[in-house]
Formats: sequence, structure tokens, C-alpha cells
Amino acid sequence: MVLAEPGRVHLSIGRRDDPLQFKGYFHGGVISGRAVVSISPHVNFLAPAQGERLVAKGSVVKLGGTVGVASVDVVTRTGNN
Repeated sequence: MVLAEPGRVHLSIGRRDDPLQFKGYFHGGVISGRAVVSISPHVNFLAPAQGERLVAKGSVVKLGGTVGVASVDVVTRTGNN
């Protein structure tokens, strides 16, 4: 966990052999597992996740009485990016 405060959370995982699929990209299950804790998950993969670190940045969009809506962007980092 990189950051945790009301309404925002940032999670990160470094590149290791176990979260990668056979072509060397981060496995989709690892990506969506970092991003989704939901009753109705919706995940769009725009490109293969390759890099040294996977970072998920989530924020609350709307918080209701029993259901909330959040947005999560997952990006990869290489070097000092």
C-alpha cells in the first residue's frame, strides 16, 4: 500500500515472476485484483501491462448508503516514472 486516506487509495506491486503471464506482461487477474473489489466490476484493458511496477490509483466517485462508485486507474512504471 502506497497511500490510504479517506476517498483515495494507491496500491503497488513490483515485477516478479509470479504475477506475470507467459509473455512477460503482468497477468490480467493481478491487474483486476488490484483494481476491483466490487459487486459489479467493469475492467477495460487498453494495453499489455509491462514495466517494473504496477500501480493502482483509486478514488471514490460517489458514496451512497449501501453502494458506492469508485474509479481506479492502473498504470505501469519503469525507472523513475
